[in-house]
Amino acid sequence: MIRQEKYDSDAGIRQTMSQTQRHPVLPLLLLCGILCAEPLNAESSNSDQLNTGSGETASCIPPKQIVQITEDSLSHALQSAARYFHFLIIVPEALLADKHTIDTEGCYSLTQLLEQLLQDTELEYDLLGDTIIIRQTITEYPRYNDDEANTIRPEELIVTADSSAEIKPRPLNELTGPAELSINTRQLREAGIYTLSSALELTAGVKIEDNRYAIIRGMTGRYQSIRINGGELPSLDPSGQNFPLDFIPLGILNSINLRKSVYSDAPGQASAGIVSLNTMQLPKQAYAQLTASAIWRPHSNNSTVLQGSQKSANRYGFGDGRQAIPSLLFDNARTGGVDTLSAQQREQAGEAIVGDMGLYRTKSKNSGSLELSTGTTGQYQNIHWGGTLSASVRDRWQHSLIRSTSYSTGTGYSGSSSDFHHEDSRHKRSEHTSDINTLAALGLNISDQQYLGFNTLYLHQGTHHGELIETQGKNEQNINTETAYRRNLIHWTERSLLLHQLYGLHKFTPLTTLNWQISKSTTEYNRPHDLDYRYFSVSEESNYRLQLLPSTASISWRYMEQKSDSFGLHFSHLYGIDLGDALLTGELKTGWEKSVKNREGYNLLYGFTGSKDLTSNGQIMEQTNPSDILTAERITGDSQIPGFILQDTLLEPEQDIGLNGHFYRATQENQASYLLNDLDLNEHWRLISGLRYEQNTLQAELWDAQPEDNKKLENGSRWLPSIAIGFQPPQQRIWLNYRQTVVWPRFNEILPVVYEDLDTRTKTIGNPRLHSSDVHNWDLSWQWQNVSGLELGAALYLKRIRQPIEGAFTDNSEATDSATYSNYSYRNSGQGNVRGLELEADYHLNIGRNQHIKLSGRYARIHSQVSGSDASDYSDYSDYSDYSDDVEEKPKNHRPLQGQPEYIAALRLQYMPGLNQTLSLTGKRSGTQLYITSDQPDLPAVYQQPRNHLDFSWNYRIHPGQLTFSINNMLNTAHRYLQGDYHYLDYRTGREFLLSINVDVQ
Repeated sequence: MIRQEKYDSDAGIRQTMSQTQRHPVLPLLLLCGILCAEPLNAESSNSDQLNTGSGETASCIPPKQIVQITEDSLSHALQSAARYFHFLIIVPEALLADKHTIDTEGCYSLTQLLEQLLQDTELEYDLLGDTIIIRQTITEYPRYNDDEANTIRPEELIVTADSSAEIKPRPLNELTGPAELSINTRQLREAGIYTLSSALELTAGVKIEDNRYAIIRGMTGRYQSIRINGGELPSLDPSGQNFPLDFIPLGILNSINLRKSVYSDAPGQASAGIVSLNTMQLPKQAYAQLTASAIWRPHSNNSTVLQGSQKSANRYGFGDGRQAIPSLLFDNARTGGVDTLSAQQREQAGEAIVGDMGLYRTKSKNSGSLELSTGTTGQYQNIHWGGTLSASVRDRWQHSLIRSTSYSTGTGYSGSSSDFHHEDSRHKRSEHTSDINTLAALGLNISDQQYLGFNTLYLHQGTHHGELIETQGKNEQNINTETAYRRNLIHWTERSLLLHQLYGLHKFTPLTTLNWQISKSTTEYNRPHDLDYRYFSVSEESNYRLQLLPSTASISWRYMEQKSDSFGLHFSHLYGIDLGDALLTGELKTGWEKSVKNREGYNLLYGFTGSKDLTSNGQIMEQTNPSDILTAERITGDSQIPGFILQDTLLEPEQDIGLNGHFYRATQENQASYLLNDLDLNEHWRLISGLRYEQNTLQAELWDAQPEDNKKLENGSRWLPSIAIGFQPPQQRIWLNYRQTVVWPRFNEILPVVYEDLDTRTKTIGNPRLHSSDVHNWDLSWQWQNVSGLELGAALYLKRIRQPIEGAFTDNSEATDSATYSNYSYRNSGQGNVRGLELEADYHLNIGRNQHIKLSGRYARIHSQVSGSDASDYSDYSDYSDYSDDVEEKPKNHRPLQGQPEYIAALRLQYMPGLNQTLSLTGKRSGTQLYITSDQPDLPAVYQQPRNHLDFSWNYRIHPGQLTFSINNMLNTAHRYLQGDYHYLDYRTGREFLLSINVDVQ
């Protein structure tokens, strides 16, 4: 369990109150305290993470830590000591006035460090659970009577401590409750981890798909939320719903938090959990950090790969605009299509879009990355200011050999009249990805009472994709049929995110805090001049010829822009309820959040048809580069003249009604408010209860010539209660939680916009008939830690999902213009249940002088089941206005829920032969999971098969930096997906060798 906190790591500020601040509470406040609420907090370890911009020195073996305390003030030095050991602290400032200490550096246990700092101060300390209490020596306290022992109860000190000394600025909205993972980037580098996805896999029940997307407790992106500095991260792909984790370099992050159990102050979408990413804010001191990495993948780097000639038109991940759609075609797409152009205009447009369509072999280069981060800080009287600037560039090559099988309907893409049962394909795929990312952050802290922060984050990724697919039709006996084709895919894709954030924290009183954030983001997706064409052979004796059909040879332009605004306002008040013999303390939180997303885009697809004298000419149609076939001399704008003529897929005016068309726009608005009470019943028991009200609307329109009014596809609201009881005996933490959440359909799931998945070669289309899903979440967790270095954890959870949203094969060939069994859409199933068991264990063993071993194990067993009926149907979306909820239900058998692996297991062994070295070996395995469901009785579902994964890393710390060598995916086990008796998808990603150097200057 890699954690940045002790048992109460809930990022809140657990606070004590002075006796003079205790006051009677109105009955209404008492009722709120019982019904719904974050206890009085001392400083959280996350506060140090958020306000620290540089790494620290290497740590000793627990329970000792390498510490470096340079504060002159004894008060600040004691607070630093508490942060090092992740303890809460009560510091009566009156006792520490004008007291100073000397610099302290070395390997200390907590008691050794406190004794060092408090020597010659006439002060002592007590440890109460995970809290440090600083007090005068016992003889300094007056006796109430001669018979009273010369002692003082810890709870008396808690009441009389000065709370204002402890509150520190927390510019980001921290969620209530403990985090399953809280780690900073320094710890990750020491462990040889350089990707965000690998960091999240340190938690039980978390699996990463395609090195990009997190699956938490077996639940995919629609059940989780990813936020950065309190603001939501939008999807970067019009056909996807998740934010790709590999898009964010670790160099711009300061800490990562994962919560699988959340409460009313978290988004209603977070059924599986929430990932919180925090960037650097206010550094303690000026610093500079440089990280350079070299990556080598066999058969990917310095190897023969595939690419189109258009790659030369893009530099450093940015296109130069030469592949943009001609303005004549773009304007014409909204005024009737190419049939309305003059013959001359149509001919000019046809000549303009061809370009070089060839797929070529070339030599790949090295992969690597370079990250630079720097920060500065200053202070004038009580004003502390600072800023950080981070930038990174990454360049990656990936070449893969893929095998796939897909069922067909008997005609498929070839148009052949001969029947075939399925298609076997061999893929050669090459991808070259370039990333440029920057982050600028400013912070202003005034007397620890007011904090203002500003962030600008820019992420950009450009990917060139070249792929050759050789396909052979097979009959049911797996014997070759006459149908065979070769398919070429060539495209360049740019994705970018520009995010501005302004946030603040204001302490009106020592007990009352206002926390707010405003963020605005723009996401762009651009895939210009997307090439997709096929050469067919209809018999063993015939050569391959280019086939000019709309579904077999196309040039398309896809674009999406999304503007997102989010606002958050959070108010918290620390309070106490005096019951005479006892004092109940807690935190009452209330807040309001709103997000508005406006998305618009287009998918424009063009192709050619040819006169028979050309299409039947083998000498012409068998040339391997379509550009040599579609020459300017052969392109015409008049259908009466022999040649190739430009075609589009735009709708006829009478078809341009309802949710039909190639242009689209959509707006989703989500608004929520909540009330939460976090109540400390006593030193061991804690009660969290709250209520969240969430509203969600989604409206959209698709069109070609003229847009109509937006159609409302989703309009719902939910009351989402949550309650949790926590018990913390010595060395243990036990939580019982319940929360209701909701899954609102997202843009890609509900908009009937057609996309193709490159891996599965399925045409994906959204379903406007989707309903939201209600989720009831229960979980029971237990954690235990002893001083010998052993930590254990276990959790049981149950999730009941009404009408879960799943992806399925469906018969909708008319809408997607493809073979029946190449269609994929979304639907509501009847009732879903997910239950699981999670186990965690960590053990630290000292085997000699400065030699240590750490063993970490994670295991999650997941059982899921879907029963009942489908609640959504697939229909012609043009008549959506006539839609009724009374759709015919289809009976379903019991089966697993989509995306749920049977188990997730991980074992990590770390060996530290000295203070400066760490060797790590990490093994992971996940069980079978349902990948794609099917509503066709003769079409099997797709199941992802178990897979083993093994990583090795060696980290050596050399002042002022460190050196890391790692081997990822050592076993290179195949990713295998089965559909009935056939390999639906089968590929290997290859081993990855990484050498990284990190230099840190302060």
